[in-house]
Amino acid sequence: MGAGPTGIQFAFEMAHVLLACHAVYQLNLIDGSGQVTGPFPPAIGRYVEKRLSKNASHYLKAILQGQTGTRDLLVNSHSGDKSVQPLT
Repeated sequence: MGAGPTGIQFAFEMAHVLLACHAVYQLNLIDGSGQVTGPFPPAIGRYVEKRLSKNASHYLKAILQGQTGTRDLLVNSHSGDKSVQPLT
């Protein structure tokens, strides 16, 4: 999911529900900028990362190009380098 304000709120809500269900989960936050919640003060981004760090991977400077099976196809928004990340 995107790492903008709406995606972050959705991630917190999903994490709350999944935790209550005792589910094993991993959230992938993907954002084309260099920091979570980029337009806001850095302290907010650090707070979000701290709260979600146990069950979330942050892919910054990344754009979701697509998904195949159980993998995200990402492109670095600065360099254009491509990578494949597992969906968990």
